[in-house]
Amino acid sequence: MNGHTEDQTEVTVDGIAYVLASGAAPQDVKDLIALAAATAGSFVDLPLEGGRHASVLIGPRSRVTVMTQTVDADSPVSAVIPIDSGTWDFL
Repeated sequence: MNGHTEDQTEVTVDGIAYVLASGAAPQDVKDLIALAAATAGSFVDLPLEGGRHASVLIGPRSRVTVMTQTVDADSPVSAVIPIDSGTWDFL
């Protein structure tokens, strides 16, 4: 790291990881997810890096984790990180 760091928060919903925009408040996102999980199903909007947004459907059976880590602020980050959740067959 070059000395310029920032906190990066990653929200994983049912195996797909989303990197929140640097200005997003992780606690606000967690509160919205908790409210949606108490319903039969509700969309939660996630502000992502690069000015994009993702709307994810959260319900009582959704699996969600939130992780915050300190990263090099100058390294580019993908807004969506596919998680290896199975076997891929490339032809």
